[in-house]
Formats: sequence, structure tokens, C-alpha cells
Amino acid sequence: MTQPAASPPSRLHRAGIVILIAGWVVAAFLFVLAERNEDGMAADQRVVNGQVYTVPLDASKRELQEVERMGGKATVWMVESEAWLGSLFHGKRLAYTLAVLSSVVAGACIYLAALAAEEVGE
Repeated sequence: MTQPAASPPSRLHRAGIVILIAGWVVAAFLFVLAERNEDGMAADQRVVNGQVYTVPLDASKRELQEVERMGGKATVWMVESEAWLGSLFHGKRLAYTLAVLSSVVAGACIYLAALAAEEVGE
């Protein structure tokens, strides 16, 4: 005997559950394996006597002053925003980002499945 096909709301609900579980499992895996970057957002890297040092964004005021002189305060804001956004996709912050994004997408799927399953009252 064949099973009846699942309704679209139940398939959407199951997809939301799968997205949530898979996202959190991968986020936990990344969290355990990721290196902790204590330096924060790096604006630059300097090599001194064969040793590589990262220069944090807030420590490179000279570079930010040059950027402001050439492009204005809006350009400085864009550089800082780009550094912040880029930092979301490295190390342990990637695990947090993935957990939040999978939760939001799964929540949206489950919410839409609940809306689709409601019967329209007259």
C-alpha cells in the first residue's frame, strides 16, 4: 500500500524542522572547531622580523584618518561596516551567525506552514 502524499503545509513544517536541526548541528560543529580570534577585527597585518602581527581596526587610526580625508565620514563608516560584516563569517562568530540564520529561516517556514494549514472561516 502506498502512503498518501503529505500536504504542502506539513512538508513546509518538516522542512523548517530539518533546517533548524541541520543549522544548529553545523553551528555546534563549527563552534567546537573554530579558533578563537581575541584580536577582534583586523584592519591590516604587519610583518616585523618575520613575525606576522595583526593590527586591529580601532588601533589603525592613521589609516582611518586617511580614508576620511579621501572619502569623508561616510566612507569611514562603510569601511567599519564592511569589517564588521566580514567578521561575522569567520571563526566562532560564523557559528553564531549560522545558528541565528537557521533559526530565522526555520521559524519562517514553520510560521508559513501554520498559516497555510489554517482553515479560512466564513
